[in-house]
Amino acid sequence: IALSLLELMPRMQLWPDSISCNAAISSCAAAAQWRLAERLLSQMAELRIRRDEISCSAAISACEKGGQWRLSLNLLQVMPDMSAQANEFSYNTVISACAKCVQWQASVELLSLMPKMRVLQDQISYNSAISACEKSGQVDKGLDLLLESMELGVARSLSFFPGAIARLGVSDVGIIRATFVDATSQLEAAEHSPRELSILAWASAVLGVSDPDFAQALAKQAIPRIGEFTMDELLLVAWGSASSGLDPDLFRAIQDEVVSQLEDFEVGACPPLARDQFVQSALGVVWACNYAGLLDQGLLESARRVMKRIGVALDLLYSTAVPGVFSCHGLRVLGASGAPSAAEVDLKPEVVLDLPDRLVVMKPPHWEVHGQSTEFLQLLTFLQATLGGSRRLPILQDAQCDFGFLHRLDVPSSGLVLAAKTYEAYYDLQLQLRAGKIVRDYVVLCHGWVPLALEEINARVHWRPLMGDLPSSSGGPGKASRTKLKVLAYASYQSLALSLVAVRILTGRRHQIRSHFAHVGHPTACDGTYTASATFQSDLPWCTRNFLHRYRLAFEDSVGSVHAVVAAVPPDLASALLKLRAKDAESGSTVQLWNSGLGTRDWTDYGTLGGEKQTAKLRCRRCA
Repeated sequence: IALSLLELMPRMQLWPDSISCNAAISSCAAAAQWRLAERLLSQMAELRIRRDEISCSAAISACEKGGQWRLSLNLLQVMPDMSAQANEFSYNTVISACAKCVQWQASVELLSLMPKMRVLQDQISYNSAISACEKSGQVDKGLDLLLESMELGVARSLSFFPGAIARLGVSDVGIIRATFVDATSQLEAAEHSPRELSILAWASAVLGVSDPDFAQALAKQAIPRIGEFTMDELLLVAWGSASSGLDPDLFRAIQDEVVSQLEDFEVGACPPLARDQFVQSALGVVWACNYAGLLDQGLLESARRVMKRIGVALDLLYSTAVPGVFSCHGLRVLGASGAPSAAEVDLKPEVVLDLPDRLVVMKPPHWEVHGQSTEFLQLLTFLQATLGGSRRLPILQDAQCDFGFLHRLDVPSSGLVLAAKTYEAYYDLQLQLRAGKIVRDYVVLCHGWVPLALEEINARVHWRPLMGDLPSSSGGPGKASRTKLKVLAYASYQSLALSLVAVRILTGRRHQIRSHFAHVGHPTACDGTYTASATFQSDLPWCTRNFLHRYRLAFEDSVGSVHAVVAAVPPDLASALLKLRAKDAESGSTVQLWNSGLGTRDWTDYGTLGGEKQTAKLRCRRCA
């Protein structure tokens, strides 16, 4: 609208000036339209309209939101040529752009340059530079900057220090305790903004803070003003509440406010970027409430109505008519015939369950769900070729919606993957995922004999997404993560002790199962990322890839009927099981059942090795 008005001005005998152009560039910045912002800035020079600090800063902001750190840096450098004076906002925005693109050296250099250019370093400057260091894995440098800001007496808000140590993953118990004792005192002494309160709640969750006095002080400020919180701020507070056990009254207030904002949300009146941010934050609140065991049915129904409206609107926008795309196969079990056949040796993806608007596909090992890699075959490409491409299913071309995929599997792993064919199905399944209605069961073979009493691994998982294929870390600061497990069998290969374990994840963090099992000292077999190189090499002769397989998925269709899909272990993993020697008769029967393809069922139906439930099930299977 702003650009259209700018173009109409000459027809109305009105000529653009600095104010009108600056307003248009600011509109481009708000929508992350960096190309348009850059073009307008250039046109101002052509029209001999003075470009000032506001023009340049708005263009820099557009580049920052669009992830164009080089261009934002270049604009900062040429500001003197335009007779524009760079200020705190200009520098802070460029530092933030560098941080988003993991350019920590550039961020730190700009920060150090600010005093020389007589520009004041403030909390935002240090926050952005520290963020760049964290994303780049330069934790020590980030801590140095944090200490430097304190020594220089940089004015800082309530959340600055807690947020910084949370981002940097500080694990020193004394520092964390002192930080939140001080935060509690500040909460009791003065009123703070919703943004400050939400960041503080998030930091407490990441650092694993469980302090009743802090929780009470935070809730006392947040509850009376809950109507002032934006949806993304409500998400941070909800996530903090779920992870750290904050006040239950605060949880109820959060859910009531989210319902209110959902009911007021107008799909057509919201720009795509703002809509997507709102939706993801609302879904995040649903996840947090479900994780805490406090998900209110009213919130779930309200979210379902909004997700449906968004999905229907997008389907209409892209004219996605999908009747007759694929015939319904119903439920099938893959590879249940015992020894692998010649056709199964080189597995390819296969659609296991096909419904009118959603499907389940079996991902073989060494296939990537979707990505930019040319090293691995792409499951997305298979679906695009199988289902008719973007003209029939536009969501398969939409990276913003993960091409319709609801979750991923590591490249070495195999198993069932759920995907949507329509936007309405995608948002419905997203809500199911966050509300805990999509069930994901796995079978893993891991090193050592896992204690039978170990039934759940509850350890935070941390991963820096911009640092490439680095492993996730468990047990320190990070996102709340839970993995439930049942030991099914003990076995060995030569001198190696091994455990066959059935797993159900209650959260879906990157490498969660592999990281959790390594954290408790029982890494999965043939895992080159979470075991020592010598261990990995010793596993390769008998197990050719990571022994992790998602064997069961359960979810609801468009009318609420539950579908459960199972897939037996693929031939390569079955071959590894054949090489094992069971520790006892019960373990031997269990391994044989899994190897034959008859071991797959609902995780809740399994009993732990030696348990009455497990023994009875084995007798029934043998009789059958």
